[in-house]
Amino acid sequence: MTGTLIGTVKDASGGVLPRASVHLSSPALIGGAETRTTHEKGQLRFPALPPGLYVLGIEAQGFSAYHEEDTHIGAGATLERTAVLSVGGVEESFVVAGAGSRIEARGSGFETRFGPDDFTTMSRRRFSMPPRR
Repeated sequence: MTGTLIGTVKDASGGVLPRASVHLSSPALIGGAETRTTHEKGQLRFPALPPGLYVLGIEAQGFSAYHEEDTHIGAGATLERTAVLSVGGVEESFVVAGAGSRIEARGSGFETRFGPDDFTTMSRRRFSMPPRR
């Protein structure tokens, strides 16, 4: 007979935290530790757990981690937990993505290029315009 762990992950104001990473470990787990992600309502569910002592860890971006040791899950029992995560250090990052521009940012786009032949054909007089009549 197995047990079940269900619960909700919330922030300090009571709002649910979707996409929180929930890690459950125990020597009773034959395949090793299990990691799941809370769904859009911040809920988690680990069905069919062998009886034993478990360690529950929860992490969400921007929040401090939740850690609970010696959580006993008995045969046929359903254990419910509401984990409240407090705001961690504030971190912000911005990713700017877009298609490449056709405008060269380093230059004006208007250039004149002269080669050695161009300089030999240019007028060397100070005033190259003919005088007015």
